[in-house]
Amino acid sequence: MSSVLRVDSISKQYRGVKAVDDISLELGRGEVLGLIGPNGAGKTTLLNLVTGYVRADAGSMELVGRSSGRASAAAWARRGITRTFQAPYIYEDASIVENVRRAAYSRQRQSILRQLMTRRESGSLFEEMTAVALETLEVVGLPTDLADGEASSLPYGHRKLLSLAMVLATGPEVVCLDEPAAGLNPEEKENIIRIIGVLRGRGMSVVLVEHDMSIVSQACDRTIVLNYGRCIAEGTTSDVLDDPEVARAYLGGVSADG
Repeated sequence: MSSVLRVDSISKQYRGVKAVDDISLELGRGEVLGLIGPNGAGKTTLLNLVTGYVRADAGSMELVGRSSGRASAAAWARRGITRTFQAPYIYEDASIVENVRRAAYSRQRQSILRQLMTRRESGSLFEEMTAVALETLEVVGLPTDLADGEASSLPYGHRKLLSLAMVLATGPEVVCLDEPAAGLNPEEKENIIRIIGVLRGRGMSVVLVEHDMSIVSQACDRTIVLNYGRCIAEGTTSDVLDDPEVARAYLGGVSADG
């Protein structure tokens, strides 16, 4: 399995507290990697580091053999890695399909002016991006007959799916999912597992932060466990959950980072 993401000895601290402490990992193409740990273990900080939202104090990262340097989140996204957030981010004043279409434009690396062109001025591009948006809505399980409805009218579970669709429409090679199942009902959680399977089948690599161990067990090829910013276990989900140190971390470990 070829590597798409390599992280070597990355660290980040805030006011002397090590939120991420000397973490290394490698992600293969089409692999789903679980990232678990108690609240405050450093999971979200690690996602922020590998997607460029936060700069590391030490260590290095490569995406498809290309060093991150001090690239911004936008630059990382253009190279093919991006993330969702725990709270869904959508354009409240736009339709459902327009939310995803706006994201899809970025995969074409068009100028801001080109993105703002009207359908009359740039019909073929508009139609192409609309097709991408509708296909992506189908991938996440949002009915396309709702596409022209207002995003502001969506319930919470559908908002999370729309936010995910916007990320996927950018055409990433690696997508980091930050607790995608949080706040969802059992049926919606099953849909998250299905979506991850579709992404894997299309050769996309996934880093999954999730507290629901049933989802992690079903969706992930490997799992890394963090506690107090350090990796305490790595392997199959069943193996790491049987690790006594992991059990102790979940029973009583609460550390510095959310």
